[in-house]
Formats: sequence, C-alpha cells, structure tokens
Amino acid sequence: FSYPNLTAKQYAWLVQDLGSVNRTRTPWVIVNGHRPLYCSCDSDCLGAATTNRMGNMINGTFKYGLEQLFFSHGVDLYIAGHEHDYERMYDVSPHHN
Repeated sequence: FSYPNLTAKQYAWLVQDLGSVNRTRTPWVIVNGHRPLYCSCDSDCLGAATTNRMGNMINGTFKYGLEQLFFSHGVDLYIAGHEHDYERMYDVSPHHN
C-alpha cells in the first residue's frame, strides 16, 4: 500500500473485473491473494490483514478494502499465502465482524 496511485488503479480494475462475472457461466468466484484478510497467528500479520480487509485510512475513512468488495460481489473463496500457518473459518462477512 505504499503506492496510492497504483492502489486506486488496481482496485478500480478489480471492481470492474468482479462486476463483469457471469454467474451462469462462472458459478464460483475464487480469488487468490498474497496476504490473508484475517490472521490470528501473530502480530506480524495482524496489521497487513487489517489493511487488506478494511483498506487504507484516507481522510478519516477506509478506502480500497477487500472484505466488503468480495462480499458484495459474492466471492466464494479467497486463498492467501504469505503466512506459514493453516487457518480456516466459517462464513465471514462484514455484517458479522
């Protein structure tokens, strides 16, 4: 998140890409990312997971968060790496955090 201009462009691309999915032709939407949206293994991943999930704080509000975007576009599965741990959880949505 050190490149705000790139973040905005990538986020706009992702919004457009997820919005163009034809669920009849593509019934499952699976997203792969480098860092997880949730992490409970240690403090090393907590900040990055929160930033991925909520976005960057810009002028007192979060922008470019992935959690709400994935939820609103019906992403079925998000697979992430980076952390060398295995975690899984029940359904997650912004309404239950």
